[in-house]
Amino acid sequence: MEDYLTKQVTNTAMENAEKEIDKNGESCCPNLTFKQRLFGFLIFALAGFLIMICNFSLSLNRNDIILLTIGTCCSITSTFFLNGIKEQIKNMCDPVRATTSIVLVCSIISTLLIAIFIPKYKTLYSICYIIQMCSSFWYVLSYIPQAQNCFKKCMSCCYKNSKDAITGNNNSQRENLV
Repeated sequence: MEDYLTKQVTNTAMENAEKEIDKNGESCCPNLTFKQRLFGFLIFALAGFLIMICNFSLSLNRNDIILLTIGTCCSITSTFFLNGIKEQIKNMCDPVRATTSIVLVCSIISTLLIAIFIPKYKTLYSICYIIQMCSSFWYVLSYIPQAQNCFKKCMSCCYKNSKDAITGNNNSQRENLV
């Protein structure tokens, strides 16, 4: 009985996702079936993450930075299989994520330009890459309801607790408990 319910819920979720994606009608590959587009999305997303994981090192040399940036681009373009280029750009211009999208695109471009054309400025392209990763993380959080607010609250709490730990002030923790 549980297997039957699980299959029904899974099938319903897949059908709803397929209808939502087909509703846009503007996928990167309109001749592909929903499953093929889903596989395309997964392959690009996983390829992007694998490129980033395999090339990450603390040295952040020029070649690693270029490959890491290509991995970020693969991950972002994976959504083209589901939404299409036009819909994805419209999502990026949404007021919730417009600033993050601009920072992300600018950091990707500046990282690549500096790493390719001015490789002697390692610190500069490393900073651009760090900005790129932070904006990419924030961009992903913008798709999860209330995730940005939750992350802000967590960071605020961590900052307050670390500040209290450094100064030796434990009163704020006691006040919070009472």
